[in-house]
Amino acid sequence: MRLSADQTVVLVCEKKSQLMNMHKAFIAEFPDVTFHGITTHSMGPHTFGMKLSRKMPMSGLPAIAEPVWDVTNQPVYLGCDLQEDTDARALLRSADVIICATDTDSSGAHAFRNLTRHYLQDPDDLLHFPRLHLMSEATDEIRAAFHEGRTTADAEFTALLAAADAKKFFDSCWAANAIPIFSPLMRQAGAPQGKLWMSKYSLQLLFGLKDAGPITESEILRMMHHWKGTGKYDADPWHAQFAGAATRAAIILNLKDIGFLEEELEVESGWSKPKKLRISASGLGFLELIHPRCRDADLPFRLADWGRNWPRSRPQIETYIKTFFGRQLRYSSGQRTS
Repeated sequence: MRLSADQTVVLVCEKKSQLMNMHKAFIAEFPDVTFHGITTHSMGPHTFGMKLSRKMPMSGLPAIAEPVWDVTNQPVYLGCDLQEDTDARALLRSADVIICATDTDSSGAHAFRNLTRHYLQDPDDLLHFPRLHLMSEATDEIRAAFHEGRTTADAEFTALLAAADAKKFFDSCWAANAIPIFSPLMRQAGAPQGKLWMSKYSLQLLFGLKDAGPITESEILRMMHHWKGTGKYDADPWHAQFAGAATRAAIILNLKDIGFLEEELEVESGWSKPKKLRISASGLGFLELIHPRCRDADLPFRLADWGRNWPRSRPQIETYIKTFFGRQLRYSSGQRTS
């Protein structure tokens, strides 16, 4: 990569800590070039959050919902200094070079593509930016990555985008149905108001823990990392993950917060053993309200397959959503009338 001092260079990262590591490597490799940084987080206040309809009539369920993104202005830095008066859209449109330096995963690819899609004037020129393929943020590795010649037109990057698009489409459809269908059942089971959200993996983890008995949090995390499913699919933790590594602890915490998991403390000979978790009575009560065939231990593997085959897999996702939530609607209706 060749850069000159008269160019406007923008590095797109996902978080401030990442940008600081990039800055150290950038000034070592290009001492005469000034660069701006934009952080486009996957989570947090400066993100492209998914917007959902707040009033989804039950008569319209199951529903297929396209992801719609709530665009907020992304933080801009000159080097590592925040530029509060600099507009991200204007900076990107005036930039000579925009470098993708987000994480080398589907979330990182999606974050960069969302930023360029919403802020640039030419939506057809989205797949031709230089990118850094990094397995670590060591200075020497970053410096070398500047000269590898990778771009966002690479097959690897487009595959990551496909996986992200499939997941975001599934998540949008899941949320559009789970909120109106599962929230009343969670309330009926005793979950507190304001915490009536059941994610796809929270539900499957609850089903999995139903058979496990008391178990420590570290054991649950290990179970999620080595999720086997039913055995129908070959276990591949790198491509068919049971949630991302960074979100697994949050899933457990959420189930504890809503009261579906509870702690039990064993004391033996005056020494406290690690706390174990078990499904609470309200958690078991919730599962009793869910159709047994909504248990799908193979969901992570299905999502991986859909991601590899997106967009051809879109009809399969639509069929899954309609079947899954249609089954639950009929089950809930039968319980009310019995």
